Amino acid sequence: MWKVGGGFVLVLVVVVVAACGGGVSDPRSGDRLKLAWYDAGGLRTFAGFFFDATRDEYCYPRRWRDGNLYCTPLSHPSVGYVDAQCQELAGLVGLSSDCTRDVPEYFEQGEYAGCVFEFAMTHMFRRGAKLETTSLYRRGADGSCQGPTFAPDVEFYRLGAEVSPSALAPMSHAVTDGSNRLLPRWLTSGTTQVIDGLFDSELDVECALSPDGDRTTGTCVPSDTTFVGTFADAACDRSAVEAFPGCPVPRFAVQPETSDCRRTAQYFRVDARITPSSVFHEETTPEGTSCVEGQPTPGYDYYAMGDDVEPARPPRVLDTASGTVVQQFHYSDGATSYPDRFELYDSAHRTECQLSATGGITRCIPKSYELRTWYVEPDCSTPRKLIAVRDRACGEPELGFATERIRIVGQGVCQATLNIYSLGVEYTGPVFANSPFGCVPAEGLVFREPGELHPLDEFPPVTLVRDP
Repeated sequence: MWKVGGGFVLVLVVVVVAACGGGVSDPRSGDRLKLAWYDAGGLRTFAGFFFDATRDEYCYPRRWRDGNLYCTPLSHPSVGYVDAQCQELAGLVGLSSDCTRDVPEYFEQGEYAGCVFEFAMTHMFRRGAKLETTSLYRRGADGSCQGPTFAPDVEFYRLGAEVSPSALAPMSHAVTDGSNRLLPRWLTSGTTQVIDGLFDSELDVECALSPDGDRTTGTCVPSDTTFVGTFADAACDRSAVEAFPGCPVPRFAVQPETSDCRRTAQYFRVDARITPSSVFHEETTPEGTSCVEGQPTPGYDYYAMGDDVEPARPPRVLDTASGTVVQQFHYSDGATSYPDRFELYDSAHRTECQLSATGGITRCIPKSYELRTWYVEPDCSTPRKLIAVRDRACGEPELGFATERIRIVGQGVCQATLNIYSLGVEYTGPVFANSPFGCVPAEGLVFREPGELHPLDEFPPVTLVRDP
């Protein structure tokens, strides 16, 4: 979550943002839309959103009901009726007893449509005056107006002037021609342009880069890919792909696998339709994992697993040329390089890091394990905070830190902070987990005690800036 503008929060992630070499044009701002960046001591990373100079506000790409993309200001998705006829809509903002939330400038309505249930905006309104009511009404499935529901923990606001998409900057995608396997996909508006994805010319599909388990390569995951968890055989080896009738069948599917202590993924083409009398799925219990027979899901079609495919897997290399504390990984296909879309590198702590707002400041926080509560008695009566770092058969830990998310209470703001610890000594006593199966032994795991607590200001902050 990133603080921008008047203090409201944009929920966005860093995306693929720039390219160098290979004759690919640089990202640039136009007259209306200005690129927003996070500056980490001289290293700049595209923030994933823009500044609309015409409207004097930040915005980011949103799909509207007409099927087009527009650079849309952040809006709050909660609206409800405040009258017994369900005629008057109001914006809703949840309250908290120990903090004050930022009040959004806009409220939105939208719908999920299409075979992939993609969300599309239908209406956006400016925030109007606050309403003094605690009664909320909603339309039922039969169209009747139901309520009132007493909502003391909600603030109600009138919906002000509606903002038409025609008042927003239109955006579109375009793929650069070329002979490389990976081609940049540009997000453009007027003369503004920035890379926000890639196109795999060999598989003829858009794809998104993410680092592999060994962090030295990446996989450009095809966009037209479905995950499979259903199998066509009693050994749970041959996947069966589920699809909605009448919808386009995914061209690719991915089946996760575990080998050498790492989760890997096998990609394959989706083949011809099948009509299985039984399907199978993996079921995990305290005794282990087994392949369980079941019936095909009513209303679904099934397709066989086809030939294996190999997505593009470019090398992932740390770029140290900037000389800054925060550095960037790049993927290179031999002709063009693209920044890692997920992680940066904190050279002072020698660890990969991710941008995160903690304590009101955005910092590059180390990739880390989770410090959480486990139990050291068979009845789960004695809690103990520990770090589960790996399976016992899997060598030394890969990460050097563990984090614990802490909510800031009683300071007038709704936010959380992090406690960041080094890994301490190994804990060798018994450990139990409070699970749906009861209090069960946490077998096969290696645990560490929390070590040194690091102050947040030890980790590099970033500053939001924008092109002039």
